[in-house]
Amino acid sequence: MVQVAIIGGGLAGLTLALYLKKAGVIAAVYEGRSKDFVSGGNIALSPNALRVLDHIGVYERLRPAGYEFDEVAFMNGRGVTLAKVLGGSYKEYNYPALRIRRTALRGELLNELRNQDVPIYYDKKCVGIREETKDSATVDFEDGESVTAEYVVGADGIHSCIRPFIRPNAKPEYQNLAGISGTFKLSDLPGVDTNLYLPCMLFGANGTFAIMPASSDGDEVSYFATFQMEDRGREGWAALDNNKEEMFRMLAERFPPKSAWPELVRALCEKAPPSGLTLWPFYQVSAGQTWLSPKRRVILIGDAAHAMPPTGGQGGASSFEDAETLGYTLSHLFAPDFDNKARSSVLKVWEQHRIPRVQKIMDFTTKNGDLRKTSTSVFHQFVKEWIIWGYIKMVGPKMGIVQMKRTSQSVTSEAARSTRAAFSLRPAQILYTQRCFGTTSRLPADVAPITAAGPPPDAPVASAEHHDIRVARKKKQAELLKRGQDMRAIGNGTGGGSAKTKRFWKDVNVKKTDDGHQIFLDTRPLRTPTKQILSVAHTKPHLAHAIALEWDLLVSAQQALRHHLIPLTSLTSRALDIAEEDKKSSSASNPNSIRNNITNTLMRYLDTDSLLCWAPTPPDDPPGYETHVSRTESLRSIQQRTSLPIIQYLTERVWPGVEIVPVLDEGSIMPRSQPQQTLDVIKGWIMGLPAYELAGLEHAVFAGKGLLVAARLLVEWSEELAHLRGEEPEKKFGVEEAANAATLEIEYQLGMWGVVEDTHDVDREDVRRQFGAVILLVSGEKAP
Repeated sequence: MVQVAIIGGGLAGLTLALYLKKAGVIAAVYEGRSKDFVSGGNIALSPNALRVLDHIGVYERLRPAGYEFDEVAFMNGRGVTLAKVLGGSYKEYNYPALRIRRTALRGELLNELRNQDVPIYYDKKCVGIREETKDSATVDFEDGESVTAEYVVGADGIHSCIRPFIRPNAKPEYQNLAGISGTFKLSDLPGVDTNLYLPCMLFGANGTFAIMPASSDGDEVSYFATFQMEDRGREGWAALDNNKEEMFRMLAERFPPKSAWPELVRALCEKAPPSGLTLWPFYQVSAGQTWLSPKRRVILIGDAAHAMPPTGGQGGASSFEDAETLGYTLSHLFAPDFDNKARSSVLKVWEQHRIPRVQKIMDFTTKNGDLRKTSTSVFHQFVKEWIIWGYIKMVGPKMGIVQMKRTSQSVTSEAARSTRAAFSLRPAQILYTQRCFGTTSRLPADVAPITAAGPPPDAPVASAEHHDIRVARKKKQAELLKRGQDMRAIGNGTGGGSAKTKRFWKDVNVKKTDDGHQIFLDTRPLRTPTKQILSVAHTKPHLAHAIALEWDLLVSAQQALRHHLIPLTSLTSRALDIAEEDKKSSSASNPNSIRNNITNTLMRYLDTDSLLCWAPTPPDDPPGYETHVSRTESLRSIQQRTSLPIIQYLTERVWPGVEIVPVLDEGSIMPRSQPQQTLDVIKGWIMGLPAYELAGLEHAVFAGKGLLVAARLLVEWSEELAHLRGEEPEKKFGVEEAANAATLEIEYQLGMWGVVEDTHDVDREDVRRQFGAVILLVSGEKAP
């Protein structure tokens, strides 16, 4: 049985199939149209759409086939520029906007589908969903065939056959607007003034007219005129679409040769052949309240979930976002260690993430569509032009919609530059976040109540300072202020600076090579401090994308010198240095090797491991003590309850036969050493660890100040040590468990005395960040 059946071979369906293939999920596409179907017209792809196409590996092949641009000019009907707005930008969004033929876009997606051996079945006209169970859904086709899959995804467009199963009352609603479009070459208009700024959108009294270059050299342009028309129904629209001469007459009547419209507009309407005209009625399907069936086995995306007119330029982009975010979600639902009890809630989180965003895009599209309607008077047209000029003047060239195109700046991180929806380290949850690996989240302070008594302290008194000291302090403050202003200017792209203060790269990409996954800053491969190319193992694509994310978030080259901003880069470089040294010589024979130095350092932590330093047995509480302290369990009891399962796991699976004992006697503060056999076994085990695992163990020991918690975390997540875990279906020792064990005594004291804001709360998050980095470093997709 196929895992995911995708109904519809349009942009959303093909994108979802490619994403699932890369994630190892078995999917198949069922397309109702024939194999020789050709998509007509052109499509504008904004940065959030291109980001998704980049993630599935087709963006670079599409670029030569389309026209890249940043700005679109908004003009009045006489060709006077009212404002320019951003359609895309490397600086703002890491991608431009791209105008391209739909045939080229869909053809490239189909080519990639064939290259990836993803099955697609044509002439499979869907009838609807026959049944849905808690484990699967069955869809019927006109030819009598039925397909059962674990998930059925409706990507079959505005007239979806899957949508009635989920939203039976959702129907396409006509927006009282229709567009007539065509394509023509500027070189075929000799003697015509073609110096109009392109691409442009002209808002005239009797309608709007858009001209968009559609070829890489800008010679071929597509044009689009909007008309207010009554609804004609599907048959009536089809009849008008086939009547090319009638559409040609409508254009000539709306934009006559002697009108005030720019010469290029009049020439296109007069000289472009009628045979190339196409019709596009503006219909809309609201986003609604749900895209999921009751049992969460049938899902809607793209136009099947939320069809929108082209007036906002985000219809295709939102469909691409749907496909990538759903693909990312489904790939985790099929992960072997995923808790199936959380399946329904995970899909609900995805739905709650997508619907509000799509609704904002649809609201923007509706407002843009209102501007395209015919002005009822000269005064109405004047007000319209003034509103366009004044609004863009006020909100800037991004038109206040920067977040529609700049979804979080991460890699798949989706995924991601386009969608940025990411799972936390615990697979039963999803967090859609923009948080960097080198930052911590904000937590409220937990302040202990004031219990001290006595008079308040004296008021502060200004010290008698020499004027030279005050002048020096003021100069230093001014210097720090200037440095901060420079850094903000560099981050915004409005300032200069030295080579170190500038970001010399625009884009960060991950490419798969024979040596592994490599991170490129534009065309430059990222290198380690020892100048070797940083190549991440083939089984660790998640690590490569996380490193790329670190560099994508830097605003200057100088920030790369700060290890806390690129922790995964530093950690991976450490692992590669170990591996490189291992290739050159035997580490065992070199007492000064990195491997030997790490091993000797880590062994010293065993004698003072916090997991083995148990508190003395507490005496009985004095009478009345319980009125001051609410405590139900002693520190020693908590330490034993936490440490003994970890010790048992390690002595049974990792170091069988060894004895690990507490290092403190109840009557002494001097630690005692472990038995010599224990020391020899653990030291030999550390010396024999692979490079990534050794670097990860070192980092975890330094983060948690103990060897045992670090070893337990390493064995739980390492791809190279999977044989030690046995057949356990799910991971039980993650970031939270490791952090709680490593900071047990600290948390016990904080529970009694309270948390200091911006100190203890930061430390809590930092140790979790460090352990999370270790998991990213050592985990992978190695086959068992």
